[in-house]
Amino acid sequence: MKPIYLVLAAMLGVPAHSFAAFAQQHKYDSLRVLLEEHPAPDARRAALLNELSFALHTTDPAKAMAYAEEAISFAGSLEDKRLLAGAYLRKGVALVVMSKYDDALALLEKALALERVNKHEAGMAAAISNIGLVHQHQNNYPLALKNYQEAAQLFTDIGNPNAPLIYNNMASIYAELKNYEKAIEYFGKAHEESMKYQLKPLEVVSVMNIGVTYVDRKAYHDGVRYLDSALRLNEAINDPTNSARIYGNLGVAYFGLEDYHHAEDYALRAWALNTQLGNERSLAYNANNLGENYLALGNLPEAYRYLARGLALGAKLEVPVIRRDIAQNLSAYFEQRQVYDSALYYQKLYTALQDSIGDASNQKELTRLELQYDFDLKEQGYLQQQQVHNLQMRQLWLYGALVLALLVALGSYLLNRARLRTVRMKNELREQELSQQTEALLLQQQLSESELKAIRTQMNPHFIFNVLNSIEFYILESDARTASKLVQRFAKLTRLVLENSTHSLVSADREWEAIRQYIELEMVRFDQAFDCHFEVDSALDLSKTLLPPMLIQPLVENAIHHGLRHVKGYRGVLKVSITRQECQLVICVADNGVGLHHSRTQAATIPFKEKSMGIAGIRERLEIIGLTYPESAPTLSYATHSHDGQLGTEARLTLPLM
Repeated sequence: MKPIYLVLAAMLGVPAHSFAAFAQQHKYDSLRVLLEEHPAPDARRAALLNELSFALHTTDPAKAMAYAEEAISFAGSLEDKRLLAGAYLRKGVALVVMSKYDDALALLEKALALERVNKHEAGMAAAISNIGLVHQHQNNYPLALKNYQEAAQLFTDIGNPNAPLIYNNMASIYAELKNYEKAIEYFGKAHEESMKYQLKPLEVVSVMNIGVTYVDRKAYHDGVRYLDSALRLNEAINDPTNSARIYGNLGVAYFGLEDYHHAEDYALRAWALNTQLGNERSLAYNANNLGENYLALGNLPEAYRYLARGLALGAKLEVPVIRRDIAQNLSAYFEQRQVYDSALYYQKLYTALQDSIGDASNQKELTRLELQYDFDLKEQGYLQQQQVHNLQMRQLWLYGALVLALLVALGSYLLNRARLRTVRMKNELREQELSQQTEALLLQQQLSESELKAIRTQMNPHFIFNVLNSIEFYILESDARTASKLVQRFAKLTRLVLENSTHSLVSADREWEAIRQYIELEMVRFDQAFDCHFEVDSALDLSKTLLPPMLIQPLVENAIHHGLRHVKGYRGVLKVSITRQECQLVICVADNGVGLHHSRTQAATIPFKEKSMGIAGIRERLEIIGLTYPESAPTLSYATHSHDGQLGTEARLTLPLM
């Protein structure tokens, strides 16, 4: 048995499942009366149709889609285009509930495009969130998480209470990936935020999903404790959808505890509620769980009755996961009945469905198996008729015993073969999981090594040695004030570097302050041999702008050591600026030093040069950042310029706005 998480769709202004069942019905009745009183195709009717569609999207998605389609039919001619975007959004969510993910994605992207034109942040966040919901159902978890994070940030920025809903869906992804600690962390965030906004329905969902997580990780007693708590919380809002989901998961938990009678009781309660609600997807899961429980109880007729109903629902809904699990249980059922040909068929069907979940191309093999099974049944019927005829004609009753023995041997062989295949499949799945974990660890190791290189570059031993020498010089010269200032600056720089290095992103004002401290220390080292100017775009708030730490310092170090330190006959100038260009940050480090070509010529004549990892480390980190922001990939470029006969170099770093 597999526990089921509840993921939610986001709507404008109001979190999904924010009404109890009786309140939703009352709201629906009131909206329907208002709609009948307002037949004119105007903005008021479009808004009512959108609200009706939202009220029905979980209980009657087909009717919800019909209301949204009526709004779409005339909302395009209205002045407020947000109504049309809202209708696209609600139709898309209804299609998600109906498992028509490609159609849903097309509509949600249309809604997002309209909301961007309208600059409607709440609508943009809702569309992005539900696009993430589609990707989650399609098992594209990285893209789903990216959508959820973007939507959660938008919701938080505008103070919209849908943020806990997004945390809930993000947690369910981590649970599917078996990262239970992360799942419980985000379900906990969803619980805290729902209590903060006094959203009782979301509080119920978050507590329920924490319980489901414990059940999923086989901590059944903890799972029962949280699910019971969710059931008590749900009594205040009387939402039958939540009750059905909680009962179903309690059935799974008690099945794991081998308390099959309690498991049967809760599974039947879930079946009854989902039957009333007409929730066919949940009914399919309930049917599989009941069938598996009755197999454990030895009640084979009831097991087959529910498994057959579940298989039909799974085929109707075109949900391979449901069909796969039911096929596995039907194989076990026929094995207990000693009908080995059917047991083998459903084992093969299970294998084909398992493959199709990971690779859609295996759908052809599934169809082939089903056709082959029909052919085998017909052929078997013909052979049985021939066998009966021969037995009647020749009265070879002894052959009957021989045939029976052969069938038993063949059945045993096929059963053992099926079991070996099941073990092999489990091993392959385990190898795939280990491979994915290895890839994730390698990426994390690569990121950690890149950040460590950045720390080494910014606080290299040569720099530290020179600063300490300068401090020693001023102490020996009895200039305690200057030595004290140097110590304070060096301590502040060290603290900033170490604090920033513990985060993947830091506020730009902290990174800017670290660069200032570094340059002031370098100016002391070189006896104030150059001037420095800092420029910040007035449109930027550095305290609210995020940067990857330790990216700018190597550029400044290059400008000083390979440009300004070689200046002769005029005063060196270093200019560091940060500006915003559309959705990117542009950081420029310019100097009037000797220029790139002259610097390289001088470097070639030096017999020994300290090994530098700065620029290579920057480029390595930019590649990693580019994987996260492919639409706004970061770049690093160098250019030489000349002004009043003075050469110079400009390093230009572009980063996505974060």
